[in-house]
Amino acid sequence: GASQEVCCSFGTVATTMALRAAIARPVAAAAAGVRRMSVGASQEEAISTFELWKKVGLGGIALCGVVGIYDLATDEHAHKHVWYPHEKIRTKRFPWDAKDCDLLDLHCKHEFFHGKSEDGGH
Repeated sequence: GASQEVCCSFGTVATTMALRAAIARPVAAAAAGVRRMSVGASQEEAISTFELWKKVGLGGIALCGVVGIYDLATDEHAHKHVWYPHEKIRTKRFPWDAKDCDLLDLHCKHEFFHGKSEDGGH
């Protein structure tokens, strides 16, 4: 019983002291007009760390650009479209010349106007 009271009492005192110290440091730094981003770092170390992460960031951007260009250059653009019967269900024809072609379906309109398909569809 008595040892628990001493332990808990000591824990409470230690916790209170730690909290006071943690609050006092930033308050004292703010009063002095000092803003500490990393405790104990010198100005030279901060500048070198900034330059390192600046290079890492620019390298990452360059890497993403190279991977994107490579992906675009090696991608196969002529994908074969698998036709499913439910893709072009029409209950009413469109009001333009190529009655079975969607508004932005340029391939279908090209086939319709150049006579490759009689109904304007696929």
